Amino acid sequence: ARVWGTFVQADIPLARDWTLSPGVRYDQFHTEDKQQANSARTEDHISPSLGLSWVTTSWLTLGARYDEAFRAPTSEELFTSGTHFCMGPTICNTFEPNPDLKAETAKNKELSARFTFNDVLTQDRLGLTASWFDNDVDNYIEQQVVNDFANMIFQTSYNNVSSAQLRGYELAADYSWQLLSLQLAYGQTRGLDKSQGDGLSGVPADKLVFGINQGLLAGDVDVGAKISHYGSQSHVPQDNDVASYDGYTLVDLSMRWQPQSGTWQDWRVNLALDNLTDQYYLPAFNQLYSPGRNGKLSVAYQF
Repeated sequence: ARVWGTFVQADIPLARDWTLSPGVRYDQFHTEDKQQANSARTEDHISPSLGLSWVTTSWLTLGARYDEAFRAPTSEELFTSGTHFCMGPTICNTFEPNPDLKAETAKNKELSARFTFNDVLTQDRLGLTASWFDNDVDNYIEQQVVNDFANMIFQTSYNNVSSAQLRGYELAADYSWQLLSLQLAYGQTRGLDKSQGDGLSGVPADKLVFGINQGLLAGDVDVGAKISHYGSQSHVPQDNDVASYDGYTLVDLSMRWQPQSGTWQDWRVNLALDNLTDQYYLPAFNQLYSPGRNGKLSVAYQF
């Protein structure tokens, strides 16, 4: 597969507080399965966009955007074959290739508001962000898993939903004071197969995230924690193999050491511990449970 794209965007001041941002993007992809005759495909697409922002006051910025988008099907979605997973010694679900899969095209609308307040208590900053989006997608690519014991059909394939809608919103708050920072965010997305009036697969569950970071030793060390709660996901297609996915909560810890000056200023050490409580969980629309507690250490030197 070969995929490439190029874009141009301009920010044009219309007045002191208004900015217009027109843009255009060109994408092209070529893909083929070298083990399958006549499988080569080449497509391209031009996607325009237009944004408008208004700095209403020193503490409020409003924005509106319209963006068209293009996503080519991946080689995995087009050509994957073989065993997906097994449910016993003789029953396995297999991938069915779909070389006729069409590319996704979307018309995306977004409204946003950003509030910024300085010196709320003392030499601190509070930021609030709200955004709403509504995306109409043609040929939405959806993974469909069929486990039909009555007819002994067990297969997984990627197929197009002719007309789909993704709609949702995001709310976020961030607060900083000296070396302390706090973050709180909530996101919700709903997917709809407009031709069937049914849910879509692949749409993430509602997510609430709280994060805290504290700098130590004049900023040379930063320690943090993040708590992520994923709600239960029951907005699924009627023929989905799982009727509902349970919610779960993850706790992640991190530490970064990066001296701001001195002999060791070119070194950086990152330590992270994901899924501190060793949760056993199945993210929405996954077929396999995620790994448990996971520790990571990285050391970098810049010269």
